Amino acid sequence: MQKLLLILCVNIIFCACSSTLPTFSYESDSTLKSSIEEKAAPTYPQAYFAVLSDTHIYDTNLGIDGEAFKEYLNNDRKMLVQSVEILESALSDIASKKPQFVLIQGI
Repeated sequence: MQKLLLILCVNIIFCACSSTLPTFSYESDSTLKSSIEEKAAPTYPQAYFAVLSDTHIYDTNLGIDGEAFKEYLNNDRKMLVQSVEILESALSDIASKKPQFVLIQGI
C-alpha cells in the first residue's frame, strides 16, 4: 500500500512540473475554429426557477427536550426546532413568485 502511495505521489509531482498545457483541436485547426465562430449561439426559452437546498427538516414530535438533543443543537448551526416554520415560510414566498420550476435538492 505504501509503495502504491509513493508511486502516486511521484506521478502527481511529475505531472505538476510539466510546462506544457493541453491543447485542443479547435485552437490549431483553422477550419474547425472558423466553423465554431460562424455558428450562432443557441437560443433558450425564458424560464423562472426557484431552488431549495439542504432543508434539514426535523419532526419536533421526535422530541426537543432531551439532553443529547440540546447538546447537539449547541454544536450545530442548523435551526432544527424551527425547520418546519422556515420551510413553510420559504414555500409561501416561492408560491407568491409563481416560478415555472421548483427544484428541491439535498433533502
